[in-house]
Amino acid sequence: MNAQGKERWEIDGSHSQLSFSLRHIVVSQIEGHFRSWGGEMMFDPDYVPRTQIQVWVDLGSIDTGAADRDAHVRSAEFLDTTRFPRAQFTSTDVALGRDFTCAATPTISFTTGVASVDSGGRRAKRWPIGGRPPRLWRTNASFTTQTATLSARS
Repeated sequence: MNAQGKERWEIDGSHSQLSFSLRHIVVSQIEGHFRSWGGEMMFDPDYVPRTQIQVWVDLGSIDTGAADRDAHVRSAEFLDTTRFPRAQFTSTDVALGRDFTCAATPTISFTTGVASVDSGGRRAKRWPIGGRPPRLWRTNASFTTQTATLSARS
């Protein structure tokens, strides 16, 4: 816990996935994921709206299962990953009710937009670590995000 009473929580990349689905030419559905990404949450258990979330995405790690398409998306015509290798999402509003919701400001290339994430299936559990009897406890949390909306104007 830091001086402001916030707990630092890291995204565990070995147990997490950042995937997407999008329409292509209004006809087909493309699914993919990013192989390299991460982030952290500075969670304020006393007042959730003070919670801060930062997520980064290595845009060059996009993987749709088609190497030619991935190369095209990485090109200057789309993401321009040579000039803009990383996207950053910074929370602007966090709420915890029945579900966990977060509004964020994403910065992708030279564009800043608006994003919202609604997460259901949240769970938290304390796990003993450090031998027997447990000397330390760690709390793990799980969020399953079904819907994320990203909109930006270029």
